[in-house]
Amino acid sequence: MKTEHIEVVDYDSKWVNDFNQIKGEIEEALKESVNIIVETTKKVLEETPPELSADIINKGIVLTGGGALINGLDELLQKELDVPVYIAESPLTCVAEGTGVLLNNLYLIEK
Repeated sequence: MKTEHIEVVDYDSKWVNDFNQIKGEIEEALKESVNIIVETTKKVLEETPPELSADIINKGIVLTGGGALINGLDELLQKELDVPVYIAESPLTCVAEGTGVLLNNLYLIEK
């Protein structure tokens, strides 16, 4: 994951703090969860039927939800899975928006 320098200044108390240490602690806290995401995704892809896995290999994976906003997750998954990984344009709302489109067009679904 990328490391960046974050500096916070509280102008009321003239307090300056370097948040590199805190950012490192956050990354360490997320490390196990991110590893679980990577390993679980690998397992799902291994168990995916060939006709669907071909689509995933060719078209990639789109990350949605809050997890898509984890800095560097897309790059890590792309490296570990060896498939293209993209972040949805509006990751926090796209699933709800897509569900709304589907519900407004239920007649398109065959029974």
